[in-house]
Amino acid sequence: MLTERRKADREEMARQVAALCAEMGATCEVRDMATYVYSDGSDAGKDSREIRCLIEIGEGCVGIEFDGGHFNTMKDCFCMPWNTVMGSKARMTSAFGTAVGAEVNPFHQQKCMGFADGFEDLLERLRAAMICINAGEAFKEDAA
Repeated sequence: MLTERRKADREEMARQVAALCAEMGATCEVRDMATYVYSDGSDAGKDSREIRCLIEIGEGCVGIEFDGGHFNTMKDCFCMPWNTVMGSKARMTSAFGTAVGAEVNPFHQQKCMGFADGFEDLLERLRAAMICINAGEAFKEDAA
């Protein structure tokens, strides 16, 4: 069983997420935060034990973190903060919320915070969300 607590597992998890994204037509930028340098020249530090997967597909984007140094009482519980891409006027549908396993924000309908219990559940929920997006059921255009 893969766990974000082990470095080799974090790397494998990021590889599997990137492979899923490629299969589903999404882009996935994998960042090893121990070596990543931001555009302003700052960094997370060489002691960082985190790998981030920044995913974009259609009108949606999500960042997944595999953080071996994060204090979390629930091991391998992953947060999936889905948002619409910057500048998008699209609104998430309830079908997208169902795919993610969470409620779409009812006010502005541009974010949906899902959670996955374990890595296999994470892959299943990511796949379901991407299938919903690819099927054209995840977003509706703003009527205004």
